[in-house]
Amino acid sequence: MKEGVLPDNERLVGEIEVCDKETGRLAFLDLADTEHWGPIQDEFPDNEPTHLTTTDLYRHPNKSWTLVVDTFNYGCNISESVIATRMNDGEAVDWLFRNCYQPPVDVAHLMMFYPDTPPADKEHLVVTNDTASSEQESPVDIPADNEPPSPPKPTPRLTVNTQTNCAVLDGIEHKLSPEQALFVNGLVEADGVWRSSTEMNVTKVDRLKNNMPAPIRDLIESKPGKGSIIPRKKLWDS
Repeated sequence: MKEGVLPDNERLVGEIEVCDKETGRLAFLDLADTEHWGPIQDEFPDNEPTHLTTTDLYRHPNKSWTLVVDTFNYGCNISESVIATRMNDGEAVDWLFRNCYQPPVDVAHLMMFYPDTPPADKEHLVVTNDTASSEQESPVDIPADNEPPSPPKPTPRLTVNTQTNCAVLDGIEHKLSPEQALFVNGLVEADGVWRSSTEMNVTKVDRLKNNMPAPIRDLIESKPGKGSIIPRKKLWDS
Protein backbone atom coordinates (compact mmCIF):
# COMPACT_ATOMS: atom_id res chain seq x y z
CA MET A 1 0.00 0.00 0.00
CA LYS A 2 1.12 3.55 -0.68
CA GLU A 3 1.51 6.35 1.81
CA GLY A 4 -0.04 9.83 1.43
CA VAL A 5 1.44 11.72 -1.51
CA LEU A 6 2.92 14.43 0.70
CA PRO A 7 6.45 13.51 1.92
CA ASP A 8 6.68 12.35 5.53
CA ASN A 9 3.00 13.12 6.16
CA GLU A 10 3.65 16.79 5.47
CA ARG A 11 1.09 19.04 7.11
CA LEU A 12 -0.97 21.53 5.13
CA VAL A 13 -1.81 25.15 5.87
CA GLY A 14 -4.57 27.54 4.77
CA GLU A 15 -8.20 26.91 3.88
CA ILE A 16 -10.38 26.17 0.86
CA GLU A 17 -13.96 27.15 0.08
CA VAL A 18 -16.32 24.19 -0.14
CA CYS A 19 -19.99 23.31 -0.05
CA ASP A 20 -20.81 21.47 3.18
CA LYS A 21 -22.75 18.41 1.98
CA GLU A 22 -24.61 18.08 5.26
CA THR A 23 -25.98 21.64 5.36
CA GLY A 24 -25.79 22.59 1.67
CA ARG A 25 -24.14 25.89 2.60
CA LEU A 26 -20.83 27.43 1.61
CA ALA A 27 -18.08 26.95 4.16
CA PHE A 28 -14.34 27.30 4.56
CA LEU A 29 -12.45 24.06 5.22
CA ASP A 30 -9.53 24.72 7.55
CA LEU A 31 -6.46 22.79 6.32
CA ALA A 32 -4.10 23.93 9.08
CA ASP A 33 -1.90 20.99 10.14
CA THR A 34 -4.05 18.44 8.30
CA GLU A 35 -2.72 15.16 6.88
CA HIS A 36 -3.58 14.59 3.22
CA TRP A 37 -4.19 11.61 0.93
CA GLY A 38 -4.84 12.06 -2.78
CA PRO A 39 -5.66 13.36 -5.24
CA ILE A 40 -7.66 10.52 -6.81
CA GLN A 41 -8.84 11.53 -10.28
CA ASP A 42 -11.77 10.09 -12.24
CA GLU A 43 -12.11 11.30 -15.81
CA PHE A 44 -15.57 11.36 -17.34
CA PRO A 45 -17.57 10.33 -14.24
CA ASP A 46 -21.10 9.14 -15.02
CA ASN A 47 -20.25 9.18 -18.75
CA GLU A 48 -19.82 12.96 -18.75
CA PRO A 49 -17.04 13.47 -21.39
CA THR A 50 -16.35 17.05 -20.33
CA HIS A 51 -15.90 16.47 -16.61
CA LEU A 52 -13.11 15.44 -14.23
CA THR A 53 -13.54 14.72 -10.52
CA THR A 54 -10.66 14.98 -8.07
CA THR A 55 -11.03 13.50 -4.59
CA ASP A 56 -8.83 14.27 -1.57
CA LEU A 57 -9.06 13.02 2.00
CA TYR A 58 -7.94 15.19 4.93
CA ARG A 59 -7.38 14.29 8.56
CA HIS A 60 -7.50 17.20 10.98
CA PRO A 61 -5.46 17.63 14.18
CA ASN A 62 -8.51 16.57 16.24
CA LYS A 63 -8.47 13.21 14.33
CA SER A 64 -11.66 14.00 12.36
CA TRP A 65 -11.87 13.40 8.60
CA THR A 66 -13.17 15.36 5.60
CA LEU A 67 -13.52 14.05 2.04
CA VAL A 68 -13.43 16.76 -0.65
CA VAL A 69 -14.70 16.05 -4.19
CA ASP A 70 -13.93 18.72 -6.81
CA THR A 71 -15.84 18.43 -10.12
CA PHE A 72 -14.17 20.34 -12.98
CA ASN A 73 -15.91 21.18 -16.28
CA TYR A 74 -13.49 21.12 -19.21
CA GLY A 75 -15.97 22.78 -21.55
CA CYS A 76 -16.48 25.83 -19.35
CA ASN A 77 -12.99 25.67 -17.79
CA ILE A 78 -14.42 26.05 -14.29
CA SER A 79 -14.79 24.08 -11.11
CA GLU A 80 -18.51 23.31 -10.94
CA SER A 81 -18.58 22.18 -7.33
CA VAL A 82 -16.32 21.42 -4.37
CA ILE A 83 -18.24 19.20 -1.95
CA ALA A 84 -16.96 18.47 1.58
CA THR A 85 -18.26 15.40 3.39
CA ARG A 86 -17.49 14.50 6.98
CA MET A 87 -16.37 10.89 7.52
CA ASN A 88 -15.93 8.71 10.57
CA ASP A 89 -12.87 6.51 11.15
CA GLY A 90 -14.41 3.43 9.54
CA GLU A 91 -15.47 5.30 6.39
CA ALA A 92 -12.07 6.98 6.07
CA VAL A 93 -10.16 3.71 6.47
CA ASP A 94 -12.47 2.11 3.89
CA TRP A 95 -11.67 4.92 1.42
CA LEU A 96 -7.93 4.63 2.09
CA PHE A 97 -8.02 0.87 1.66
CA ARG A 98 -9.99 1.02 -1.62
CA ASN A 99 -7.54 3.59 -2.99
CA CYS A 100 -4.45 1.58 -1.94
CA TYR A 101 -3.28 3.89 0.85
CA GLN A 102 -1.90 2.67 4.18
CA PRO A 103 -4.15 4.02 6.97
CA PRO A 104 -2.56 5.70 10.02
CA VAL A 105 -1.43 3.22 12.66
CA ASP A 106 -4.05 4.26 15.22
CA VAL A 107 -6.94 3.30 12.89
CA ALA A 108 -5.28 0.57 10.79
CA HIS A 109 -7.11 -2.14 12.76
CA LEU A 110 -10.42 -0.93 11.27
CA MET A 111 -9.35 -2.41 7.92
CA MET A 112 -10.53 -5.75 9.36
CA PHE A 113 -13.91 -4.62 10.62
CA TYR A 114 -15.09 -1.21 9.30
CA PRO A 115 -17.29 -0.76 12.38
CA ASP A 116 -19.64 2.16 12.85
CA THR A 117 -17.80 4.95 14.61
CA PRO A 118 -18.99 8.36 15.81
CA PRO A 119 -19.38 11.07 13.14
CA ALA A 120 -16.45 13.39 12.55
CA ASP A 121 -16.06 16.56 14.55
CA LYS A 122 -17.29 19.69 12.79
CA GLU A 123 -15.13 22.41 14.31
CA HIS A 124 -12.92 22.80 11.22
CA LEU A 125 -15.88 23.91 9.03
CA VAL A 126 -17.40 27.36 9.37
CA VAL A 127 -20.43 28.54 7.40
CA THR A 128 -20.26 31.91 5.65
CA ASN A 129 -23.17 34.23 4.93
CA ASP A 130 -23.33 34.28 1.12
CA THR A 131 -26.54 36.29 0.58
CA ALA A 132 -26.47 39.21 -1.86
CA SER A 133 -27.48 41.72 0.82
CA SER A 134 -24.55 40.85 3.05
CA GLU A 135 -21.75 43.39 2.95
CA GLN A 136 -19.34 41.23 4.93
CA GLU A 137 -19.11 37.49 5.40
CA SER A 138 -19.20 36.46 9.04
CA PRO A 139 -18.03 32.99 10.03
CA VAL A 140 -20.57 31.09 12.12
CA ASP A 141 -19.88 27.81 13.87
CA ILE A 142 -21.90 24.86 12.59
CA PRO A 143 -23.86 23.47 15.55
CA ALA A 144 -22.99 19.95 16.58
CA ASP A 145 -25.65 17.28 16.28
CA ASN A 146 -26.62 14.93 19.06
CA GLU A 147 -23.96 12.36 18.38
CA PRO A 148 -24.16 8.81 19.73
CA PRO A 149 -21.68 7.83 22.45
CA SER A 150 -18.48 6.15 21.39
CA PRO A 151 -18.49 2.36 21.57
CA PRO A 152 -16.45 0.92 24.45
CA LYS A 153 -12.79 0.58 23.59
CA PRO A 154 -11.16 -2.85 23.72
CA THR A 155 -8.84 -3.58 26.65
CA PRO A 156 -5.16 -4.33 25.92
CA ARG A 157 -4.04 -7.79 27.02
CA LEU A 158 -0.34 -7.00 26.74
CA THR A 159 1.63 -3.98 27.92
CA VAL A 160 5.40 -3.51 28.03
CA ASN A 161 7.49 -1.27 30.27
CA THR A 162 10.83 -0.66 28.55
CA GLN A 163 12.17 1.05 31.67
CA THR A 164 11.75 -1.98 33.94
CA ASN A 165 11.93 -4.54 31.07
CA CYS A 166 8.69 -6.16 32.17
CA ALA A 167 5.70 -7.31 30.12
CA VAL A 168 2.26 -7.75 31.66
CA LEU A 169 0.01 -10.26 29.88
CA ASP A 170 -3.52 -10.80 31.21
CA GLY A 171 -2.43 -9.31 34.53
CA ILE A 172 0.64 -11.54 34.92
CA GLU A 173 4.10 -9.94 34.87
CA HIS A 174 6.92 -11.49 32.85
CA LYS A 175 10.56 -10.41 33.04
CA LEU A 176 12.35 -9.67 29.73
CA SER A 177 15.81 -8.63 28.70
CA PRO A 178 16.19 -4.99 27.54
CA GLU A 179 16.45 -6.14 23.90
CA GLN A 180 13.39 -8.38 24.25
CA ALA A 181 11.40 -5.57 25.88
CA LEU A 182 12.14 -3.19 22.98
CA PHE A 183 11.29 -5.91 20.45
CA VAL A 184 7.96 -6.88 22.06
CA ASN A 185 7.04 -3.23 22.66
CA GLY A 186 7.64 -2.49 18.97
CA LEU A 187 5.22 -5.26 18.01
CA VAL A 188 2.64 -3.98 20.50
CA GLU A 189 2.89 -0.46 19.07
CA ALA A 190 2.54 -1.87 15.52
CA ASP A 191 -0.95 -2.99 16.61
CA GLY A 192 -1.29 -6.04 14.38
CA VAL A 193 0.90 -4.82 11.48
CA TRP A 194 3.91 -6.81 10.26
CA ARG A 195 7.29 -5.29 11.23
CA SER A 196 10.56 -6.30 9.57
CA SER A 197 13.74 -7.00 11.55
CA THR A 198 15.27 -3.96 9.85
CA GLU A 199 12.47 -1.71 11.11
CA MET A 200 12.85 -3.23 14.57
CA ASN A 201 16.67 -2.97 14.47
CA VAL A 202 16.91 -6.66 15.42
CA THR A 203 19.34 -9.13 13.91
CA LYS A 204 18.51 -12.45 15.62
CA VAL A 205 14.77 -12.73 16.09
CA ASP A 206 14.83 -16.48 16.76
CA ARG A 207 17.33 -16.04 19.58
CA LEU A 208 15.23 -13.31 21.15
CA LYS A 209 12.07 -15.40 20.96
CA ASN A 210 13.64 -18.65 22.20
CA ASN A 211 14.73 -17.03 25.47
CA MET A 212 11.40 -15.32 26.14
CA PRO A 213 8.82 -16.48 28.66
CA ALA A 214 6.59 -18.95 26.81
CA PRO A 215 3.31 -16.95 27.18
CA ILE A 216 4.92 -13.93 25.50
CA ARG A 217 6.74 -15.99 22.86
CA ASP A 218 3.55 -17.80 21.86
CA LEU A 219 1.92 -14.49 20.90
CA ILE A 220 4.55 -13.70 18.24
CA GLU A 221 4.43 -14.94 14.65
CA SER A 222 7.48 -14.62 12.36
CA LYS A 223 7.97 -15.31 8.67
CA PRO A 224 11.18 -15.04 6.60
CA GLY A 225 11.10 -12.02 4.35
CA LYS A 226 8.03 -10.62 6.09
CA GLY A 227 9.07 -10.01 9.67
CA SER A 228 7.23 -10.46 12.94
CA ILE A 229 3.75 -9.66 14.22
CA ILE A 230 1.50 -10.07 17.21
CA PRO A 231 -1.95 -10.45 15.62
CA ARG A 232 -4.38 -7.86 16.85
CA LYS A 233 -6.82 -10.48 18.14
CA LYS A 234 -4.07 -11.57 20.57
CA LEU A 235 -3.36 -8.01 21.70
CA TRP A 236 -6.84 -6.94 22.71
CA ASP A 237 -9.78 -8.17 24.74
CA SER A 238 -12.95 -7.26 22.86
